[in-house]
Parts: sequence; structure tokens; C-alpha cells
Amino acid sequence: MKTYNNNKLIESFIKGKIAELLFEMMIRDDPRHTFTIIPFGYERTTPELAQYRKLIKNYGVLTTIKQSPDFILIKNDKTEVHFVEVKYRKELNEKTALGLLEDATSVIQCWQETWFFVATQEGFYFDSGKEIVRNNGFVKKLSKEIVPQETQNKYMNVLKKFIITDKKALVVEDKNF
Repeated sequence: MKTYNNNKLIESFIKGKIAELLFEMMIRDDPRHTFTIIPFGYERTTPELAQYRKLIKNYGVLTTIKQSPDFILIKNDKTEVHFVEVKYRKELNEKTALGLLEDATSVIQCWQETWFFVATQEGFYFDSGKEIVRNNGFVKKLSKEIVPQETQNKYMNVLKKFIITDKKALVVEDKNF
């Protein structure tokens, strides 16, 4: 099991998990039921490998497995299958584009047909890893054809409730502790 030694890493991990959960729920909530979603990532499919990664000697195999995308999407008419990697970024800008470029470059070396879903405070984005690399880390808005705008709005409201970016957030003291 991965251990996190500082608050920034813990916070980043939790935001990533929230983005993954929102993406999964958004796809399942699609009234058209366009895709079946299957959890796939390294931590979910091979937790034993994650736990013993420092002991493994053939690191090349482990590197490929560690790069595995978070989900598999199967179009319900069975004509398409897609890998999807999910990321959270507070916003998209030149700095975050460089990070996405790095992520996409790394993932598509092992999983060439991977798409990226990026949740931000401004909206949701979705593009192929190859296009993200081609566009130097910039990613397209999530199409209403993939997830209806009403569904996107619903999950954007949820994201904003769980990931608060205003540092002046009210802290409530619980007297029961």
C-alpha cells in the first residue's frame, strides 16, 4: 500500500480519487447509457503488486502495470473500447498543460489508445492521449455528446462541494472530540 508522508500528497491523492469517482458516477448516470465502465487501474486490479513494488526485481513489467489507466469504457453497441486515465487539476493553464503532456506521454508509451478525463473547477475535459501530446498538453472540453450538459452540471456541483479551493473556508470545531 502506498504511504503518503505529507499533507500536500494526501490532499492530491484524495482529489484524484474524488475525480475518479465522479467520472465513474457520471458515466453510470448517463441517461443514454452510452458506455459500460469498468474500474481498471493499478491500485484496483493489482493491490498486491502495489504493496510489494519495492521487492519486485523485473521493474520494467511493473512500470507497464503502474501506468495502467483508471478505467475501461465499452460502448454499449460493442463497437468501441477505450482506456481512460482520470486526473484532477484546479485549473488548466500552461503549467498544468505541461504536467498533462508529461502524463500523456508516459501513459501512451505503454497504453497507446488511452484517453484522459480531467476534472477542474472550471469544467470537465476529455481527449485522447495522442491529441494531448500533439497539442502540447492542452485538452478539449468534455463533449455533450459523450456526457449531456445537464449531467456534467450536476457532477460539477458535487465536485465543488467536495473540493474547496477557497483557502478561507470556514472550519467548524466538533466539540465531541
